[in-house]
Amino acid sequence: MARLTQPLKAVMNVLTLVASFIKLGISGVQKTFKNEGDSPFLPVTYISLKDLKVDPKYQRLINTSFIKKAKEFEPYLVKPLSVFKRPNGDYMIVDGQHTACLAATYVKSINDTEKDKGNFKLPCQVQVHPTNFTDDDCEKAEANYFKRFNSLRNTVSAVAKLRSDIAQGAQYALDLEETFQILGVQVEGIGAPITKDNGVYGYDRLKQAISKYGNTYVKLAIELYKKHNANSESRWNHPLNGGMILGLTATYHFLVTQVGNEGKKDGFLEYLDNNICKRLVDKFIEKTQGPIMDILILEKILEHYNLCVEQGSLAEDYPSIGMEKDNSIWTKWKKDKIHGDAQEPEQED
Repeated sequence: MARLTQPLKAVMNVLTLVASFIKLGISGVQKTFKNEGDSPFLPVTYISLKDLKVDPKYQRLINTSFIKKAKEFEPYLVKPLSVFKRPNGDYMIVDGQHTACLAATYVKSINDTEKDKGNFKLPCQVQVHPTNFTDDDCEKAEANYFKRFNSLRNTVSAVAKLRSDIAQGAQYALDLEETFQILGVQVEGIGAPITKDNGVYGYDRLKQAISKYGNTYVKLAIELYKKHNANSESRWNHPLNGGMILGLTATYHFLVTQVGNEGKKDGFLEYLDNNICKRLVDKFIEKTQGPIMDILILEKILEHYNLCVEQGSLAEDYPSIGMEKDNSIWTKWKKDKIHGDAQEPEQED
């Protein structure tokens, strides 16, 4: 993200500030606005908590940790909520749902009743949908505003953009949502119905696994991951880590395309079923971030498998998987065309 090359050294007028960095090439459409009469700014109005609603189709999931950490509601920190009024009279929060939740959690009503608490009002800037808009039209318009509003603030996450694009009917987003359902996982509520064992943290890596290796390999990876998470003796736990899913997906691709020797294949399958979960997921994914994360994780998995073979941890005397020779199945897999132009990082001196 571009920034001023020199820090500000004195208080200055905003016009002077802009003049100092406009030389960076910032340009766009200039428009004329009135400050009086037909003001371009949305007026601030106050709306009761009981009348404010949210639409999960494009909104983020509520961050309950944020609500818990706040411990109180502080009005002086509140900015007006961005709200849309639908033809049916519903006031939908497009930005500011956490503020509303903070108020609903920590504001004590005068008469200490839920009914009175619902009358507590928050400052809102309201945009009114055309009266001919359907609920679907409203959702798409609100999702589009949510995406534009947050992209200007550089705070919108990839998952928030996906949620917004689903609400707007973008085909790639609908396809991903369906794929998550097929795979039996959900990312912040997008995909399969939420259960205690199907949440994925690491949307980008999950998406990478799907696009690179396809659903069949990803499904094998997720099923193995869920199995070990459910095992009380396993060292794995929830949520499903997107990077580990990517590594396990690569593992199954390697197993199917390269491990032809029956002894090695049987041994590796036994390891995946019984031994891989004896090492923490964090150990497999540490220091693997980057374009070849899947390759680096699989390398750690193979090293752990070979260690289990060496220590006699498997049921039978299975052969190890060689990784040093130029003609090893490991080397051949790394040269597979599926990796495209991915390169291993150069070794530092």
